[in-house]
Amino acid sequence: MDVRTESERMRYVLSDPGEGAVVWEHVGPWSEADYFALPTDGARGELLDGALFVSPRGERLHQRVTGNLCTLLDTYGRTHRTEALPQVYVRLAPGRIVIPDVAVCPDDCEGDAVAAADLAVVAEVSYPATRAMDGVLKPVLYAEAGIPTYVLVRVDEAAPAASLRVGVHVLGHGRYRRIAEAGCGGSLVVPGRTEPFDPAVLLR
Repeated sequence: MDVRTESERMRYVLSDPGEGAVVWEHVGPWSEADYFALPTDGARGELLDGALFVSPRGERLHQRVTGNLCTLLDTYGRTHRTEALPQVYVRLAPGRIVIPDVAVCPDDCEGDAVAAADLAVVAEVSYPATRAMDGVLKPVLYAEAGIPTYVLVRVDEAAPAASLRVGVHVLGHGRYRRIAEAGCGGSLVVPGRTEPFDPAVLLR
């Protein structure tokens, strides 16, 4: 007989509906070993202090914007021995593993997760399922981990060009300060990482 309470019995769907969803049942806090044993396909799971946060994969627009942002940051970064990588494991602290949409890290990083101390920039492409995480929680976590620059892209599938906003935030005194924001037709720079660019290039 299973006497676990509902608060102890947690189920996680780790792939999108219609794609043969796999349900994992887990009891108690998640360890890093538990986390890295999860399948890597399907939805994105992130580990925060023993809890697993699962979000669905972004739609095609999200993937396009992420890929273009990665290319933009990578082109400049190659001259600085860094590379921009999509959705890599980042260890913010023991027991805190996240998967930012884009991370700019040294080109010789090794191991199961990149250390936050090695990152120059992290970026998130926010969509409805991740608005609170990307706009509220992630900036706090990234700031606590000391990552110098946070780029937040907001875009709506229904009206991409009209809704696109890209904000650049730099770390100071333990928190991020937004230094620039622009949409399609504007001009933006990620300090030390890009030349001026029109955010519209992210939609191409």
